[in-house]
Amino acid sequence: MPISPEDRRLFLKNTSGLDNSFRLGGKLQQPAYYHWLEHLFHSLLKDKAVRQLFQQLAAWDMYTYRHSFDVFLLGSLVAQQLEWPNIREIACGLLLHDIGKTAIPRTVLTKQKTPTLAEWKMLKSHAKQGYSILKDRGFSEFISSMAYRHHERMDGSGYPNGAPASKLEDPVRLLSVLDVYSALSLDRPYLRAVSPLQAVHLLRKEAGPLEPEYIRVFCEFLGIFPTGATVQLTSGATAVIADIDEDLPTLPLVRDIQTHEAFYLPVDQTVRISQWIDPL
Repeated sequence: MPISPEDRRLFLKNTSGLDNSFRLGGKLQQPAYYHWLEHLFHSLLKDKAVRQLFQQLAAWDMYTYRHSFDVFLLGSLVAQQLEWPNIREIACGLLLHDIGKTAIPRTVLTKQKTPTLAEWKMLKSHAKQGYSILKDRGFSEFISSMAYRHHERMDGSGYPNGAPASKLEDPVRLLSVLDVYSALSLDRPYLRAVSPLQAVHLLRKEAGPLEPEYIRVFCEFLGIFPTGATVQLTSGATAVIADIDEDLPTLPLVRDIQTHEAFYLPVDQTVRISQWIDPL
């Protein structure tokens, strides 16, 4: 089914606000990825309930709307890279994971200062609220649970239930990583964004509460790795990330472990990082 002009404009408008190519691994600059995401987004909006809820989110809080769309883009691309079979259902869960925020007072969501303890408690209720909203609208348990569990953590330190890792499915584990990355790298009402490189460093520090394997997968997707990471190069060499230019985070200075030679990865990508190999 062809994409309506309205949905094409909506997708273009939403992506134009996320135009730092490093944030999305440069994928939006590649037509094949752009059009695949555009068609996936359109296929979701053909569901009347999805369209209505996404519009409701836009009307209620623009930051949450942008963040939700950002997580949809990131997660859909990573799920495709991982060749997960149920990408459309995962994409729907990604897009609507924060729909519970529409049940939180706008004054709390848009507050310019750090929330009080009482306001944090209110904000944290959005996970349960989102689950209820989605179930009431007839969404699957899988999609509803993505909203319910995206703030749970591998070590049981998350909310709303402090669920252990054994209760968290792979899409939820990935969503938790992407949710944190997006929140860090987009401006929030009470906090300025950090660069993609800084966000990657902060993600690495969260390995444990967040699934280390999906931090690794996501960094490989972005092509951005923290300083000190041990990586495999396409040349076959093993190297350590020695230094990174904030403006060119995908072309770090690496040091060959065997020869101790240090060199920047070339712009023509004749040598690239193929894998992050040391444990997080």
